[in-house]
Amino acid sequence: MTRPQCLAEDIVVLDGFSNAGKSLLAPVISSFERCELWRINPLYDNLCLLDAFKKVERDASSTLVKLFADMDLYNLIIGRNVNFRADDDTGVHKNLQGDRYKKRLDSEGGDYGTKVIDEKTPILILMTHCIFEFPDLL
Repeated sequence: MTRPQCLAEDIVVLDGFSNAGKSLLAPVISSFERCELWRINPLYDNLCLLDAFKKVERDASSTLVKLFADMDLYNLIIGRNVNFRADDDTGVHKNLQGDRYKKRLDSEGGDYGTKVIDEKTPILILMTHCIFEFPDLL
């Protein structure tokens, strides 16, 4: 069974070793017009490893990656789970996007969020750690 809906159609994956410069590049990419604030979600790393070692069926791991990418994008669009810590590299203030996400705090959820995604086709930015050794799933 497949999911008919797919919100996260455009995804950029920044992958590499720790301290390789991903966190220097991520704010630059996130500053482009359609790009959203970059996300670190170890779920993608873990699903890729589980898939590579055949601990999870491919259709299950693929569906979970798509589902979590959709949820990450939707949550960014409506201002949910956004990091506003001033000194955190993954926060909106260190990525010059504070105003964009402050406005979203008062936005509606539900159909409003999916309508914005359909109209603006935002790009989800995911930072991962050493998963391109196992590229099949992504």
